[in-house]
Amino acid sequence: MIRLTTILAVIVCAPTTGCVVDSVPLDGRRCEVASADPSQGCGVGYRCVCDGDDGCRCLPDDGLRKNGLPPDAGRSQVNDANDAQINADGQQDALVQFPPFGGSSGGSGGRIAPVAIIQLGMAIALLAIPDGYSEDTPASLLFVVPGGRGAEQMLDDIQRTIRFRTQDLSQTMIVAADGLARTSALLAAEMLEAIREQYNIDNDRTYLLSDGAGTGVGMELGFELMQGYFAAFWANDVDQSGVPMRTASDLGFRPWGNVGVGDSRTLAETTLRAMAEADYRLPEDAPFESSYSGLMGPSSREQELTAALSFLEQKSRR
Repeated sequence: MIRLTTILAVIVCAPTTGCVVDSVPLDGRRCEVASADPSQGCGVGYRCVCDGDDGCRCLPDDGLRKNGLPPDAGRSQVNDANDAQINADGQQDALVQFPPFGGSSGGSGGRIAPVAIIQLGMAIALLAIPDGYSEDTPASLLFVVPGGRGAEQMLDDIQRTIRFRTQDLSQTMIVAADGLARTSALLAAEMLEAIREQYNIDNDRTYLLSDGAGTGVGMELGFELMQGYFAAFWANDVDQSGVPMRTASDLGFRPWGNVGVGDSRTLAETTLRAMAEADYRLPEDAPFESSYSGLMGPSSREQELTAALSFLEQKSRR
């Protein structure tokens, strides 16, 4: 029997509520615990920034002042100012920080079990931990947004494919989350950060796989919110197109990318063109299209997952 262990439960601030006293989360993360008083601070150097649609987040006070934003600036204003700064000088702004090349997250304290449960707001994820994991050795991580298939089925399909077809990912942590396709991609970003805090994750070997109904959240996560975290992104069975926010020059490395054709080849090709314009590294035969295209079933799924996992394995930001 699979042993399940709860490692985290986070309450995301509701819209218009304040930030928790003396909390100092990573730049841009939303508050972990709601507070009734919006005036309460986020710790030295941080300011509670509330958005009517997306709740409140603790942001660096210096970053707000540098961009000339008012104390009550919303998330969209912060992002707009940040993007303008990136476009102006090609450097990462203080409000957008990616893990440094080389090294790892240095996370520790996470429970070691074959499969752990992570609960974050409305999202619940399964984290598969390889037998050989040790906090002393950074592990690669595959982050999966499964869409309609659900985390349990997607994780089972991936582990079976790795076991029989793509052994190089056998020591990779895999997280698959339910609920992300119906909620903000910010939850996905927070989930990734939570995993990095509790497990020692290799900064250069983190991969993203979205599937079907998870396309939208996957693209927002991999093309916008945490674009620089992922060495490679495979968007499978896409139901919409997407455009990377930053180019390889902005990021300081060339991400790997590919798209699996869903109901519309046009959506896949549109996304691929955007990846190419951002200087992603794409395979010559992109986009991937199963020989069983249009016939969803075990054979088609096996081909899709085998292709995606074979593509992702051994990729690195450097």
